[in-house]
Amino acid sequence: MMKIVKLLWGNLIIKNLLFMAIATGCIIFGVMSWLDSYTRHNTAIVVPDVRTMQVNAAEQVFLKSGLKYEVIDSVYSQTVAPGAIVEQTPQANSKVKEGRTIYLTLNASSVQTFPLPDIEEMSQRQAVATLRAIGFKIDSVHYVNYEYRDLVVGVKYKNRPVKTGDKIPVGSRLVVLVGDGNSSAPDNDSIPATTFIDTDKIDKVSQEWMQ
Repeated sequence: MMKIVKLLWGNLIIKNLLFMAIATGCIIFGVMSWLDSYTRHNTAIVVPDVRTMQVNAAEQVFLKSGLKYEVIDSVYSQTVAPGAIVEQTPQANSKVKEGRTIYLTLNASSVQTFPLPDIEEMSQRQAVATLRAIGFKIDSVHYVNYEYRDLVVGVKYKNRPVKTGDKIPVGSRLVVLVGDGNSSAPDNDSIPATTFIDTDKIDKVSQEWMQ
């Protein structure tokens, strides 16, 4: 047995192959150890729930957990204190690597406004869907004296006419004015007088259209 080992060891080719195998094994072991350390294999941090916290309080929580944070957006909510965190990504109780950035959405300190889109001459259904998609609420739909039935004539906010581009607080309740199909329509420069109002019934119908 020893003669065979000495014979093989004395062979230059076999000796070089053996050295190459040992070197390759060391390199693979070193790379795997580095990757394991770099990716923190089998280690994870549970994301804390920082919703409703102020940013300075959440920052201390993230520091203790080994996490980072970044504020990416703001919304307005009446159920959360101004400046408080409304949403977080990843969500609370998710498992992430140490040093992961948690993205935060804050509650704005004032009501957000949005310009009224151009919905005149839209169908009632399309206009209601557009306004609700923005975040406005439809208090009612009123029929007014206008030759084209169910086309939008105008919008009222707090019982006052508003025009395209006027900024209105998101979440406000609006009244949508639509034509009743009367061919004897008044001048288009002014909003026609209401000829038919059934607030509860029309609002219920508009909600059914949205479903």
